[in-house]
Amino acid sequence: MATAFQGVIEKGQIRWVGVAPPEGTLVVVVPQEPPSVDEQIKRLQAIPPAEWRKSFEAVLCAWDESEPAELEDQPLSDDELKTLIEQAREQVYAQRRR
Repeated sequence: MATAFQGVIEKGQIRWVGVAPPEGTLVVVVPQEPPSVDEQIKRLQAIPPAEWRKSFEAVLCAWDESEPAELEDQPLSDDELKTLIEQAREQVYAQRRR
């Protein structure tokens, strides 16, 4: 069963608005209104090279220090992922109609 939770992505992390999903919940992020390609390109071009490297170094460091997720070796199939995305979209559209 899919349930919708609202959040805002800040600095690469989700900040939940209101109720957060329970621990261990698989989460599929469906943006409400993705920015245009031009806007995304402008944002990326505005990032200084040192900031780019800093971000990748932080990810590599976190990766090295982390333990594998419980289900990491059991990724969702394309069909399972597609079903989750479709359910999430349906719920977002249903909430907008309210």
